[in-house]
Amino acid sequence: GGEPTVYKHLIEIIRYLKRNKINITLITNGVLLSDAKFLDTLINNGVNNISISLKGENEEIYKDITGVDCYNKVMEAINNCSKKNIKFSVSMVLTNENINTYTEGLKDAYLAGARNFNLSFCYEFNLTKEYNDYLSKSNPKDIIDGFVKSYNELDRITNHRFNLFQTFPLCLWDKDFIDLLVKRNQVSSVCQLQTKSGLLFDTFGNIIPCNAMFELKL
Repeated sequence: GGEPTVYKHLIEIIRYLKRNKINITLITNGVLLSDAKFLDTLINNGVNNISISLKGENEEIYKDITGVDCYNKVMEAINNCSKKNIKFSVSMVLTNENINTYTEGLKDAYLAGARNFNLSFCYEFNLTKEYNDYLSKSNPKDIIDGFVKSYNELDRITNHRFNLFQTFPLCLWDKDFIDLLVKRNQVSSVCQLQTKSGLLFDTFGNIIPCNAMFELKL
C-alpha cells in the first residue's frame, strides 16, 4: 500500500523486528537506495533481504508509468546493493504492454549487479466482464505466448537465475514448456485441478474452478 522507505518510522520498526529475532525483507521501488548511506542504515539496523520492484524497462517507460524520472536511480540502487553483504533480487510484473520489451530492464539490472530475478503476471482472467485499460486487454494466452517467445533471451540475460511466479491456469501452457521450467527450477505455481487434490471456495462459499477463474461459480 505504499513505498516503505519514505515512512518516517521505518528504522524504528526494523529495530523492533530485529530485537524480536524476525527476519526482515524490504520490498521497495529502490529509488532511495541510490543513497548508499541510507542503504547502510537499513542493513546495519537489521534488514536481511531486499526486493527491488522495477516499474519500467527503460527511462522513458519508467517515467511514463510512475510520473518520475528515476530509472537511473533504481539502477544505481541495484549497483549499491550488489556491493553490500545483503541478499537482494529484482522483481518485475509482466503485462501485455511490456511482454515484448521487459527483458531490456532486466538486462540493465543484470549489468548493474543483480543476479536474482522474480517475475509475475498482471492480468484479469475474467469470464464475465470486459477487460479494463490497466490490466490485460486480451486473452492471457497472449502474455503466455509472449513469455515463451522471450524465454531464451530471458534465460540468457539472467544467466538462468530467475523465478516466474506463475498465476495463470496451467492448462493454458504447453506442458513441455512448463516441464522445462520445473526442471530448471524457474517456476512457482499452484493448480489443484491438475493434481485433482482439492476444492476451492470463494468468500461467499461458492465452489470455483481455481483462483484464476474466480468469476465462474460452480
